[in-house]
Amino acid sequence: MFTVGWSRLKAGLGLLLCLGLCAACASNPKAGSAPAAAAATATASASARASASASASASAAEDRSASPLQSDGTTPAPTAEPGAPSAVEAGEAPLRPEAAVGLTVPAAEGFVRYFFETLNYLKTTGDDSATTQAADPGCKPCNAMLTTYRKANGANDAVTGDYAWRDVTVSSAKLLDPSTAEVTMTARQGAYSIKPAPTAPIETAAPTEFSLRLTLSAQGQHWMMFDFKRENPQ
Repeated sequence: MFTVGWSRLKAGLGLLLCLGLCAACASNPKAGSAPAAAAATATASASARASASASASASAAEDRSASPLQSDGTTPAPTAEPGAPSAVEAGEAPLRPEAAVGLTVPAAEGFVRYFFETLNYLKTTGDDSATTQAADPGCKPCNAMLTTYRKANGANDAVTGDYAWRDVTVSSAKLLDPSTAEVTMTARQGAYSIKPAPTAPIETAAPTEFSLRLTLSAQGQHWMMFDFKRENPQ
């Protein structure tokens, strides 16, 4: 009888102990969840580190794609853009500027400078379009130059050297009548050579400075070259 009572007493004590532990857990829930929370925090930190590492790798890959490396691991220097071509290289004939429009004395001065630009273009390319539009059909020296440089020019290497008209400077300009203007000017040319025709001998010219007297004629509302002659032929 005593044995049975003692067994029941131990069972009751065990039950009370279990109930006490459960009550303690209920009164302090953090005590039971701390290990789980710590594990969750560690997992979140690992995920964040992995995400940051992936982002850094992707950024590095983009940088390598945008700036390809040379064989020695360095980034190549940027390639310089080619310069814009000149008017002659681009095949563009000079156009009459605003300063050469009209039948005034200032327009006559502007026209003379423009006219010699057309001659330089003719000598360089053999293209006579600009000079033809600026020359009166009766201009004899104009026609002679058109005939020569259509056949012999810088484009076909029949003219070489410093053949361009340079430093074109107007000395004086005046109206002889409403449809005629007279202009004096100076210019220079360097040394050059020309082969006027395939079977002709090569001609050479030494550097020279000279002055010209030009006669302009009116055509519509613009000046045209009618005649010009050297005042100090050599």
